[in-house]
Amino acid sequence: MFLLSLVGCGTEAVHELRSPQAVIEIELQCERVADRLRLELADRGAVVVRPPFVVAGDRGADELVVQYQQTIEPVVRAMQKTYFTTTPDSPITILLCSQTTSYRILARHLFADDPDSTWGYYKPGRRTIVVNLGRGTAGVGHELTHALMDFDFPTAPFWFREGLAALHESVQVRETETGLWLEGLQESRWKTMQSLLADDNLSALDVLLTRGKPRTGWAARRYAQARFFCLFLQRKQALRTYYQSFRQDCSSDPQGIRTLLKVLGRQELQEVERDFRRWLDELSIP
Repeated sequence: MFLLSLVGCGTEAVHELRSPQAVIEIELQCERVADRLRLELADRGAVVVRPPFVVAGDRGADELVVQYQQTIEPVVRAMQKTYFTTTPDSPITILLCSQTTSYRILARHLFADDPDSTWGYYKPGRRTIVVNLGRGTAGVGHELTHALMDFDFPTAPFWFREGLAALHESVQVRETETGLWLEGLQESRWKTMQSLLADDNLSALDVLLTRGKPRTGWAARRYAQARFFCLFLQRKQALRTYYQSFRQDCSSDPQGIRTLLKVLGRQELQEVERDFRRWLDELSIP
């Protein structure tokens, strides 16, 4: 279950450090994308432009604006403050579907897709997020992470992309003295983690950090463990530093293991795994 709690957070526009020419260019690109979407959707939905985002869906324009202000904008601002420093220079389309039926109909109509996930998915080639709000808003935080990370850290390995995206399925957005902050919550994927812990089926940390996309049937377990490893780093006040250091050194440390040890002050990955499992055991205590 996704939980987005806005604590002391306003709904101002997403401010970017852009030159005036860059602002004009992204606005023009967004308008072109919006015009095309309006033609493709016809009477199936509405489209609103909030550069660098084009928000569309099977609701009216007023409802889409409210959804953007309450669900999308605060999370984006917090992600930018916490992690991402690269400003998107191409439009990101967000298709919000109010129920599973319209989610599948619009995915098929616009992209000839038959989605595997009932929550949502991201089409990197078209920089488009498709979300089924009938399952809640967890897909918004997850897929926004993918879309923004594509600009900021496109070479991140599979485990980190999916772990950070899954972390943002369930977050609080807090206003602090230094700006917005994203705080991951325990709820999302916790049942899967409890099952893995009970059956002693956690992957070894070196396996989690070095394997690519899992085969069918293992994805939920891999995503859950990656999410809780990112939550572990965040609770250790290390996730933001890790993200920034890993992004900088990714060419020489493609899986992020050396950076991880440096940030956590450990010599061996086994030490980190021991700390992680101990932390998980403490979470398991009612």
